[in-house]
Amino acid sequence: MAPYFPKYGQSRRYHNDFIAAEAEAKAAHRGIWAPGAMAYPDYPEREAWWTARGDFVAAFRAEAEGKPNYLDITHWDALNKLEELVGKEVVVLGTVGDVRIGEKGPTRVTLSRSQMADFPLIFFDKDVFGTSGIGLWKGEFVIVTGTPSIYENKKSHKKQVQIVIDRASQIRLSPVPGLTVPTSAPAPAAP
Repeated sequence: MAPYFPKYGQSRRYHNDFIAAEAEAKAAHRGIWAPGAMAYPDYPEREAWWTARGDFVAAFRAEAEGKPNYLDITHWDALNKLEELVGKEVVVLGTVGDVRIGEKGPTRVTLSRSQMADFPLIFFDKDVFGTSGIGLWKGEFVIVTGTPSIYENKKSHKKQVQIVIDRASQIRLSPVPGLTVPTSAPAPAAP
């Protein structure tokens, strides 16, 4: 009736079945592929994007197999595991949430988890932030390699796990058809 939707990752149990069912439905012109069916006219473009995202997540899962320092930030225990791994290198999968460009301090990018529990990436160097391309990837998957540390807010004394990004190579962006990664930092604004 509709396309397979691997936008948030491929089905772990039924991926091949869904691919086969979609191919069969397309060939038979059923569901959204039926002549005159109400459907978005840009499904091929959407499918390219969904597939690229799903493939990116599947590649992370395959790379992460058996490695306790590879974490999907959306898992319920991800922050606890990050706290346990403070000072050790981790590889984290997540989607870019909020991006706050620091005027007098660091730039803060969060990986989305749930309301009020996002995971911060801290950029002290604006060129590293710009070169990484992460600011253009809001809502898209990224893989971050880094060493978690604990930050304590000087006013509230609340502690939070974070990763400081000091090299653009710490960020791997998921492919998004039609969107390219900057190859260098943006030029400074004219005075």
